Amino acid sequence: MKKHRFLRNIGIAVLICGLVACGSGTAGSKGADGVAGAAGTAGATGTAGATGTAGATGTAGATGATGATGAAGQTAAQVAAAAAAVQMGGAKQKALTLAGTSSDVAGLRYSSPKGVAFIGAGTIMYTVDTANNRILQTSNATTNNSTSITTLLAGSGTAGSANGTGSAASFNAPQGIASDGTNLFVADTGNHLIRKVTPAGVVTTLAGSGATGYAEGTGTAAIFASPAGLAADATNVYVADTGNHKIRQIVISSGVTTLVAGAGSGFAEGTGAAATFNGPKG
Repeated sequence: MKKHRFLRNIGIAVLICGLVACGSGTAGSKGADGVAGAAGTAGATGTAGATGTAGATGTAGATGATGATGAAGQTAAQVAAAAAAVQMGGAKQKALTLAGTSSDVAGLRYSSPKGVAFIGAGTIMYTVDTANNRILQTSNATTNNSTSITTLLAGSGTAGSANGTGSAASFNAPQGIASDGTNLFVADTGNHLIRKVTPAGVVTTLAGSGATGYAEGTGTAAIFASPAGLAADATNVYVADTGNHKIRQIVISSGVTTLVAGAGSGFAEGTGAAATFNGPKG
């Protein structure tokens, strides 16, 4: 029993010795503080970059050429008069419907009128009297219908292709009409011609041979096929060459006819001959 107590006391002593350092060793001294590092030297200030040379001033572009002067647009009164004329379409409509005191004695009745035009801002309306093969003129068409008078400008009334003045000239189912501000131009559809008509009623051929077909050329060397629609500016006449499915241009001063667009019947967008039309009329 005493042996056991002795051994237990030794175990306790060993445990205490493990928890508390046995022996009396001297504590180590604190190490000296390190010396502070020297301050770094400030970097040198950089040199400013050189100023760049200003770029040279560009040369001004050349001034473009002035475009051709277009024909003056129709006035509101002209548009109203033209609309009234369109409403007169149909067989044997009397010119009196629009033209006031038109002389019916001369047999001036419209028959299937297809187009009207004015010269500049004038009040005289020119009508293509298609089925009667004539061009009629109506005075005061835009100002006072009660005093308007319709008279013959050109055409005998019988189908033909004669050049001349007034009734000495003849047309064949004319349709389109346009003005360059000075004269009138008529698409003489049945004759395959483009005709020029002065305000005095003098009729000449601007372009076309009278035969149906297609050819570019000057004056009568050009060939059309039932041209029906026209537009004009101060320099050119533009033709809807219906039977050829093309748009043509005629220089007024020379009669030179060239292709603007179209390559035959069809529908395709494109430039010049790459485009196609199908019987253009207006």
